[in-house]
Amino acid sequence: MLRNARGRGSQWILVAVVGCTPVERTTPLVGEATTPECTVTPEQPPLPVVTILQTRDHEVTVHSGADGLRFTVSLAGGALLGHQLTKRQFEDSFPGLHQRYDSAFAGEQVGLDARLDLPLTTTLGAADPLAPR
Repeated sequence: MLRNARGRGSQWILVAVVGCTPVERTTPLVGEATTPECTVTPEQPPLPVVTILQTRDHEVTVHSGADGLRFTVSLAGGALLGHQLTKRQFEDSFPGLHQRYDSAFAGEQVGLDARLDLPLTTTLGAADPLAPR
């Protein structure tokens, strides 16, 4: 307690305000690992879209990548379930959707076979092979 000239006591309260600002460290602390815990990779340009398979509940976007097709699966509401999966990852993670994807295409054929095997010539009086029976 301090006393002033009149003999009265007065009390002083000292309040110190200390502020901290974030500073990037350039040197690691002792015992701290020198490699970062995570790395940031630069964003790559999006892969071109080949096709989109849409079901009632899901949407499968097929991308063309340098190492083959990639599959992005999302719910119809937009929630992402799988991003740029390989064909094997897509098949393992979403077997039902993979089966639908596989059955949506004719297969590994290069061309479309649209032959109609009919005789080239018909005799007069013979029934028309294209007429309904």
